[in-house]
Amino acid sequence: MAYIRKPSNGKWSYTASLGIDSLTHKQKQKTKSRFATKKEGISAARKVEAEIENGIFVKETKITFESFAQDWIKTYAQNANISSVKARSKEMKHFISVWGPYALKKINKRIYQKPIIEISKNTAEIM
Repeated sequence: MAYIRKPSNGKWSYTASLGIDSLTHKQKQKTKSRFATKKEGISAARKVEAEIENGIFVKETKITFESFAQDWIKTYAQNANISSVKARSKEMKHFISVWGPYALKKINKRIYQKPIIEISKNTAEIM
């Protein structure tokens, strides 16, 4: 169960346990703050705890889109045809040129929507 508190800044926060790190054997925790009400903090903590319990929680990192895309291509290449890998690599080069330096966690709909619309227009014109 998460620990809910109201520090001196007047905003509510929670700390949830992520379990024990298998490498360091130390407790890992997720802390989030700046909730206006205790109810908002409890709701957010319950959501994180449910994600942890269901095995779908992903800890945010500062990995860039370029790094993620390169790792993805390597993984994809292990089980795909050479022609498919070449096609995905070509597409990924375009995406990297657009979003490469962005931290993956910072890419949102506002950032990715315009380039995707442009790509779809270009593809429609070719066909």
